[in-house]
Amino acid sequence: MAFSLGSLTAYKDQDSFRNDIWTGTADYADTLQRTDVISVYNNVKANVLQLPKLAATATIADGDNCSFSASGDDTITQADITMVNYKVQKTWCVRTMEDYFTQGYLGAGQHYGNLGSIESNIVGETLKALGNAIEVNIWNDSTATAGSPGLADALIVQMDDNGPTPTGTPAAITSSNALDKVDALAAAVMADRNKAALAMNNQMVCYIGHKELFDYYLDYETTHGTKIHAKDFGETYVHGTNIPFVPVAGLSGTSYIMIAQRGNVSVGIDLMSDTSYLKFGMDQYEQNIWGEVRFKMGVGFRDVSQIVFHAAA
Repeated sequence: MAFSLGSLTAYKDQDSFRNDIWTGTADYADTLQRTDVISVYNNVKANVLQLPKLAATATIADGDNCSFSASGDDTITQADITMVNYKVQKTWCVRTMEDYFTQGYLGAGQHYGNLGSIESNIVGETLKALGNAIEVNIWNDSTATAGSPGLADALIVQMDDNGPTPTGTPAAITSSNALDKVDALAAAVMADRNKAALAMNNQMVCYIGHKELFDYYLDYETTHGTKIHAKDFGETYVHGTNIPFVPVAGLSGTSYIMIAQRGNVSVGIDLMSDTSYLKFGMDQYEQNIWGEVRFKMGVGFRDVSQIVFHAAA
C-alpha cells in the first residue's frame, strides 16, 4: 500500500519566516539630509516664502580733498519660494489578509484596530518611499507635466527658466565626457572673481547625481590613468579645486550638474518632522484603517543667477 496524495496541493511553507519580510528599497533621500550645504527654513505656513537678498557697493573715489561725495547704492531684493501643501493618503481593509499566509500578522478576534505585526514594516517602507519621492521631486517636479506630482517647479526647472545660460553644450553625461563637463563648470567658477574666492574658501559645492559622479570617476581614470577618491564620495573634490562633490539621488540620471554657494539651495517647510509622521485612524464604521502624511514644502534658490550648471540635451 502507498500514500495517495494526488488531490493535495504541494506544501509551501509560507508561515515560518513571515516576520522576516524583505524590504529591498534603499533610502536615498539625500538632499534634505545635507543641511550643511542647503538652507532650511522652518515654520512656514504662507503660500510664498520671500527671502531677502542684499547687494552692497563700495565705489572708490579720489580722496585728495576734504569734500564728502556719496556714491553707490545698496540694493535689497527678495527671492520667492513657492510653498505647496502635499499629502499621502492610504487605506487598508485588514480582513483581506485573512485568506492568505498574511493572517499570521493579525491578532485574535475580528475587531482590528491596527495592521497587526506588519504595521511597523508598512510604516517604515511608506516613509522610505515618501522620502525618496520627495528627493526626486525637489529636483525634478514640474507644473508642466501631470502627475508625480506635478505641483511645483522644482530646482531643475528653476535653473532652466531663471538661471544663467548653461555652461558648455547641453548633453547627456557619459563616462566619456563627464570629466570635461565638470572641468568646464569649475573653469566658469574660477573665471568669476567672486565665485572663485568662495570656491577657494570651500564655500561652493558641486551637486551631482550618483550616476554622473560614477561617470566622472571612470572618465578621470581613463584620462589620467589612475584611480581617484577611493575613500568616500562625500569627501571628494572637483579636480584642482576646493569644491566638494555633493552627490544627490534626485539628480541621478538627469545629466544636470550644478555648482552653487553653500546655502543657495533653499527649502521652506512648515515642520520637517511632518514628512516622517504617518498618522493612523479608523473610518467611521471602524472597518478600514487609514493612514495619512501631510506636509508643506517649497524649494528654490537664494540667488539663482549665482549658480553655474550643465544642462541635459
